[in-house]
Amino acid sequence: MNKEFKLIISNGQLWCYILNQDVHLFSLGDWLASYQIPEKYSLSKETPFSDYGDLAVFQYKNFRREIYIKDNKIFDKSPFAEEIIFKPQFSNSLLFRGDEDLEPITDDIEEITPTRFRRNNHPELLIAQKNREFRITVNLSDTRNKLAAVKTYKTWLSDKIKFFSSKKNIDKLYHNSLRSLFKLRMLTPDGEIKAAGFPDFPSLFGRDFAISALGEIYIDPHKVKEELKVHLKHIGKEDDVIRGRQFGRAVHEYNYDVETLSGKYRHFPSWYANDTNALLLITIFRLARIQNDYSLIQENSQDLQLLFDHMISLDKNGDGLIEYQQEPGQLLIHQTWRDGGDEITHSDDSKVLHPISPIHDQLCFFGALKEMVDYYDSTGEFPIDYSIQKLKNMHQSLKDTINEKYWMPKLGAYALALDGKGKQVQVVNSDVCFGYYYSVFTEERAKKQYEAIVDPNRLLDISGIRTVSKEHSSYSPEKYQRGGIWPWQLALTIAGFRKYNLNYSPLINCLNTISKQGSIAEVYLSEQKNPIPLTSCIEQRWSAAVPWLAMIEGIFGLNVQYDETLELPTEIIDSEIGNVQIGDVIIRNRKYKMIVDKDRIPIIQR
Repeated sequence: MNKEFKLIISNGQLWCYILNQDVHLFSLGDWLASYQIPEKYSLSKETPFSDYGDLAVFQYKNFRREIYIKDNKIFDKSPFAEEIIFKPQFSNSLLFRGDEDLEPITDDIEEITPTRFRRNNHPELLIAQKNREFRITVNLSDTRNKLAAVKTYKTWLSDKIKFFSSKKNIDKLYHNSLRSLFKLRMLTPDGEIKAAGFPDFPSLFGRDFAISALGEIYIDPHKVKEELKVHLKHIGKEDDVIRGRQFGRAVHEYNYDVETLSGKYRHFPSWYANDTNALLLITIFRLARIQNDYSLIQENSQDLQLLFDHMISLDKNGDGLIEYQQEPGQLLIHQTWRDGGDEITHSDDSKVLHPISPIHDQLCFFGALKEMVDYYDSTGEFPIDYSIQKLKNMHQSLKDTINEKYWMPKLGAYALALDGKGKQVQVVNSDVCFGYYYSVFTEERAKKQYEAIVDPNRLLDISGIRTVSKEHSSYSPEKYQRGGIWPWQLALTIAGFRKYNLNYSPLINCLNTISKQGSIAEVYLSEQKNPIPLTSCIEQRWSAAVPWLAMIEGIFGLNVQYDETLELPTEIIDSEIGNVQIGDVIIRNRKYKMIVDKDRIPIIQR
């Protein structure tokens, strides 16, 4: 039996999801059409192929097949092109990923001619089948078609960061990362963004964007800035319990699907996230520090005020921690990154009493406060109407509280959360990654917890860090956040270990492991001999940017300060990455080259 084959190609306006016999065509999240090839030509994992971002080439036994996107057309060239069966869909990606709450579409698909189709509010489709070529032309509206110049992958790549490693797996990982970031570009009425994931999440995601931006800020800071403006546009301006919307709350998931935005799907767009405000503030102030770009801060003080006020309002009981309380009618029980229904439990798998204060949320909160304090200390200015002394006190107090209330001496780690009575959720977990990244933990405890992270019998797996340690009864390797492995946490932890002078080599081995497949999955199944993705998305935003944060701030240890100093450590760099050269790294709006010299010492050059 053939193993399932999946691949996405894209040019920012159109996406092709290639799945065994089928090809599904999307634009802005709208599922426009599908077509099917004869069964005997169905693809499998054993089919040799090449992925060029907007072009896929398949080598069958006796012939070559090409599928590519050019402007507003998709081409499928092969000897069986005239045998292809076409079906207009004009549906929605939410249906495609299995959600069932969307009301049926009542408008009929109009067959203007046997090769021309349309439906209200959707682009018109034209098909052609002749001369070994199957072609679909999508007559995009002026709004969609003129959003931005559509680039080929080759053109897009020409002005991006350059990477070389003598280690084949590492070199492959970084080139796959760039290709994924190209595919995820999405030209929307709000401007260009990168979607959270394809094919299931053609959406603006607050958390995913901000974590991805930690690495992307060195690759394409101008696009990070553009996307920040889109997020500021969608800050909540009213309350809506069903969608989690609150005044001043950053958007969690904003779908661009026509049917979704018509209001038929009641849960989307959604604002379900207690960490996104902090993460967006982190991104805005990092842009100022790393790229010497203060314009967003200077020109959007009202939006910053909204984000800040909502963030600190999440401390409901005045204990200095942010928490959430489940309310009737909410789609998601948990308002943190572990948002599944049973992803936060005590170590014996018993239910956690609300309100819940996850360590992840506190660490994001701390990061935002630290970035703002650093900005004030450097510039002497603060764009938010709030006492800077109170801000500094809050920042220091939060650090003390995390170290006091979350530390579990017997387990040698920080707790997953505190429950409604302040009781620890005693689960050794991966959510400590931001604590390393922002140096929240005491030196002694950071080193003690390090032992749990690099222990294969506790948190370390071949693909990364388990979300829950194997020692707990709540551990489940097939659950997203109760044993699964999320690469975005791997990148933050590598960068964080560098700050504590901890050996990050065990985590470099994980980077080598996940390089063996094409794109980096959102989450991997643990307890496997080889990395196995646990989700259906072929391309995933916050995973795609993982290698750059891990390399630039982690392995190279770059530290950019407001005073324009660029700091690199002087110790020997990890040999597992090979001889590395990175060109066109963007720092303070200038391009730099980062290399490892013959003595394996990291060097940065203008």
